[in-house]
Amino acid sequence: MSYPIFDIEISQPLPTLTISRGDTGIAVLVRRKGKPLAFWMEPLPANTSLTPEQLASRISENTKAQVLRESIREELIPMVKWLRFPSLTVAICTKDHPALLARCIDSLLALERDVSGVPISLEILVVDNAPSDDETRELVASWSEVRYICEPRPGLNFARNHAILAAKGELLAFMDDDVIVDSGWLRGLMEAWIENPDAAAFTGLVLPYELQTEAQIIFAERGGFRRGFNKIRYGQSLPGNPEYPCGAGIFGVGANMAFQRCILDKLGGFDEALDTGAPLPGGGDLDMFYRVMRAGYEHIYEPRALVRHRHRRTQSEVQAQLARNYR
Repeated sequence: MSYPIFDIEISQPLPTLTISRGDTGIAVLVRRKGKPLAFWMEPLPANTSLTPEQLASRISENTKAQVLRESIREELIPMVKWLRFPSLTVAICTKDHPALLARCIDSLLALERDVSGVPISLEILVVDNAPSDDETRELVASWSEVRYICEPRPGLNFARNHAILAAKGELLAFMDDDVIVDSGWLRGLMEAWIENPDAAAFTGLVLPYELQTEAQIIFAERGGFRRGFNKIRYGQSLPGNPEYPCGAGIFGVGANMAFQRCILDKLGGFDEALDTGAPLPGGGDLDMFYRVMRAGYEHIYEPRALVRHRHRRTQSEVQAQLARNYR
């Protein structure tokens, strides 16, 4: 059971999509001028095809409102002349996943280091959390552009706080080692900062890297880590949500989040009682989102800052992940 994932740019001629033997459906990401507009999944028989006309019909059905919104935004909102961007550190907190880490680092190194001709200072920092061997350190040594530090205390928030101390960038982004960044991720993050320089926190769209198992397909069909395709500026209230900013999962996920580093310092970093295994195995990202909002800052969700996440491949792994993060 698998769904191939197609990446469709609607400003280009539409292709024919072929579903091969063994596939049971498709997943489609639609973009306009590089910006992600919509994502949908659809079961289809193996060995079938969607013609460009059939694909156009589906795109119209699934993205009409988004295309109109982006067209209006492009016409009405003047382009901002970008003269400077903040320096950026991307911290990848990892533990004994060298193969996944290598894929993540390769995607970051492939990014264009300027946006609209303006250079960006980008530091890649690997935080090795209580490793069981030297494999990650030896792997990172193969890239001269990547910096390695070791956090011996087991726990994700210990690693995150070590990154805060070690990072050189004005912005500090956190990536999970099981994601790869989209080619437009850096532009999306910097666009969010240019439009909202007063914001303290930024999150982006998270889509599946693969849909190769039933568990991955079910997880993605139920929303996965997606938070939609609209730019959102979260302020100090949210009409219709009396519990706001509780339920901080609406803001995004820790696999793709960034902060003004000085704000993390001011808030005292991540809560080291969380993300340390039983009985508090998760929640450090949501706790920080909540604390940022309660401290009076703004939070920005920018879908163009897209990463692809390798969802858990078995039902037991998905159940364990949900129990870890939401119980």
